[in-house]
Amino acid sequence: MRARPDRPCTRFLTHVHTIAAGRTHSLALGKDGTAFAWGENGFGELGDGTTTNRRAPVRVCAPGQIAPCTRFLTHVHTIGAGRTHSLALRDGGAALAWGNNGAGQLGDGTTTNRRTPVPVCAPGQTAPCTQFLTHVHTITAGGRHSLALAKDAALAWGNNDLGQLGDGTTTDRNTPVRVCAPGQTAPCARFLTHLHTIDGGGQHSLALVDDQRPRHWFVP
Repeated sequence: MRARPDRPCTRFLTHVHTIAAGRTHSLALGKDGTAFAWGENGFGELGDGTTTNRRAPVRVCAPGQIAPCTRFLTHVHTIGAGRTHSLALRDGGAALAWGNNGAGQLGDGTTTNRRTPVPVCAPGQTAPCTQFLTHVHTITAGGRHSLALAKDAALAWGNNDLGQLGDGTTTDRNTPVRVCAPGQTAPCARFLTHLHTIDGGGQHSLALVDDQRPRHWFVP
């Protein structure tokens, strides 16, 4: 039998608050705080409990769900997409992550890929974590690392082979660590503060401090 051609869509995604793009997957955040994802899903980066690629948006599952999910991620404030992982920040400032975790970029204390969202551990925790990252107001992803801004502290986790976590080392971290202040060497005694915002590139990171001078960190 001849394959049936794809039917054209008759309804479209509307009331979107923000969008984010990874390498081959996309995220959207509805104005009602609902998270959607579509595209490649080989590492579970769509968060729908599967590794099935999706040609149209699907809802991201709630933490603890398995496919087929019956509860979905809501009350989301911010989303972010890395190369093959995804991040979400809930209204109360709790950080969640899902997808590829080979370098610890999900921050859950492991290097296990996750098909649905898991909470990001608090700094200093080890798996299984009992405390989690909260009071976050900015979250973003680099290629294989993640960044958060919380309580006037810059935090980073994941791949660190070029120093993109800014902790003075090139050691991957599977839970958040604080970013060192300029001029520090590991083990750092002072840390980056008075921050306005942060962002991540493929293998480097940036921060904007209150005096509006950009800072960046990486090991060439």
